[in-house]
Amino acid sequence: MKKIVIVLIITLMLTGCGKVKTIEEKYGKENAKIKEELKELTFGSEEKKYFSDLMILDSNTLRTELGIREEKVENYIAAVSYEKNGNYYIIIKPKDDEKEYVKNALDSYAEHLKNIADKTANQLLDKSVSDEINGYYVYISSNDNEKVLSIIKDKLK
Repeated sequence: MKKIVIVLIITLMLTGCGKVKTIEEKYGKENAKIKEELKELTFGSEEKKYFSDLMILDSNTLRTELGIREEKVENYIAAVSYEKNGNYYIIIKPKDDEKEYVKNALDSYAEHLKNIADKTANQLLDKSVSDEINGYYVYISSNDNEKVLSIIKDKLK
């Protein structure tokens, strides 16, 4: 009996008790590449970096800004404007049993932005796009949504 208990203890120590990897441990490098590429992206002749001054969402701001708890998603990369000027990107892969919840939260967030935005921001928000790519919900509002979507599609292959 002692041998069985010892074997169980050693097995649990070696396997880490089935510890689940965090989003950062699992996707950190890939997420950082996407964030950096989008941060450096420029639009038009003025070469303005529209995503450089956005708030990158962490687990706390994911919940407070979008109403989504980190436990409901497998992975996410999101940045929203501090000034609510219409620029944002949200890339979220919900857990299988949370797809409807996450989709509803994202739709509500996009609609909420339209309700509080000024006229200039609303022109941008009215052209926003949403798509599903390899299990990720992708929401974009920028001066060139197709350019941003192309980068995201390439990274989520």
